[in-house]
Amino acid sequence: MKRNAPVKTAELIKIAIPCLIEQFLLVVAGIISTAIVGRLGKAELTAATMCANLVGWLQCMYVGLSVGSTIVVGRIWGAGDKDGVKDVFDQSLKLNIMISVTIMIILLVLKKQIIGLFFGGAEQSVLDNMYLYMPYCMASMPATAFTTIVGSSQRGTGDNKTSLVGTASLNISNVILTPILIYGVSWLNIPAMGLTGAGIAFVSVRYIAVICLTIYIFATKKPILPRRWNLKLKKETILRIIHVAVPSAVEQFLFQGGFVMLQTVLITFGTVFQAGYQIGANLNGIICVPSQAISVATTALISQALGSNSLDDAEEIVKANKFIIWSVFSVIGVLFFFGAPLLVKLYTNETEVIQEAVFFVRLFAVESFAVGYMQAMTGVLKGAGDVRYTAITSAIALWGGRIFGTWILAKITGNGHVAMAIGLSLDFFSRAFLYSRKVKKGNWLHIRV
Repeated sequence: MKRNAPVKTAELIKIAIPCLIEQFLLVVAGIISTAIVGRLGKAELTAATMCANLVGWLQCMYVGLSVGSTIVVGRIWGAGDKDGVKDVFDQSLKLNIMISVTIMIILLVLKKQIIGLFFGGAEQSVLDNMYLYMPYCMASMPATAFTTIVGSSQRGTGDNKTSLVGTASLNISNVILTPILIYGVSWLNIPAMGLTGAGIAFVSVRYIAVICLTIYIFATKKPILPRRWNLKLKKETILRIIHVAVPSAVEQFLFQGGFVMLQTVLITFGTVFQAGYQIGANLNGIICVPSQAISVATTALISQALGSNSLDDAEEIVKANKFIIWSVFSVIGVLFFFGAPLLVKLYTNETEVIQEAVFFVRLFAVESFAVGYMQAMTGVLKGAGDVRYTAITSAIALWGGRIFGTWILAKITGNGHVAMAIGLSLDFFSRAFLYSRKVKKGNWLHIRV
């Protein structure tokens, strides 16, 4: 490393820590919610996670715009144009809210048709619970759009603390409301509402986060706040955001869509298999937290460095990125592999589901380094504005390896465990290799945004 590398490592960690805390809180709250729902039964657990994944997939149509906001704000902030930063946030927010409301309305109208299209092969008990839970997930979309665009715009200025406020308020209210509404509190005359209570909590905590985040950004007078609010859309600003955001949105749409399509394959192996996979995937969220935090921080720092034409700084950020990933993921995989039996018991006491979940947690643990390295290099390329490459390679690796590969192997072997193990490896390791090679070439240093 050059003498500047330790400085960049410290800077990267400093910016990543709030994002790390944010992601960790978000994942832990998700684990708690999933564990609470899991105690209702495997059908409820499977239905709730499949609904959340389906809505999360469709949210990519507008959440992907947040990447464009981070990159464009980072470039403008690095160039010292503070008025431009306000303009980008204003236009991004309007666009995100409009798209999210439109998608929400369409989903509410076509709920049964969409569930039938993707999950028609599920057991009837799972489908009944999905019909019950899905509307609550849909109603949360505008709230997610708001909090995402506020956090991503502030990250472009190097501020990860703002999004942490929204996440912390969401998680605290989630941990409180979810068990209360699911199981009830007799001395408060709150009845037990089961999965309906989980749905009410799901949507409520997201709007609580909107309220808390709005109060915070106005109270602290964040630099993204426009001097004057109006409903006018500015074509030039929106096109600049879309130019960067659309490939990222397509990438996320294809990526999250892969998870949904994968579930249509896994359904054929039964509800126990599916419930075990959902627990494994949920715990994999913790494994991914460090690399996601480093990736987000890298995107912001790379954008700022290239915006100020500091190419040497950008290269040192990459070295710092790699150093952190190697240090962290040499430990994480081992901990989760051997700790799997204890961790999965947080979700369920059903022996069959526990056995399935242990297998999947250990599978994700084995793949952890490839996942971490892949996400870290993605942060570099996105920070440079090279989102088309990540979109194309993600689509090929995910759909070719994880989805098509798993489907083919499941058909040939009739063994979902073997199919998943090979499919995941094809996906994660191929992307880690491709992104590493792309970053090493260095062309990303000269991309114009």
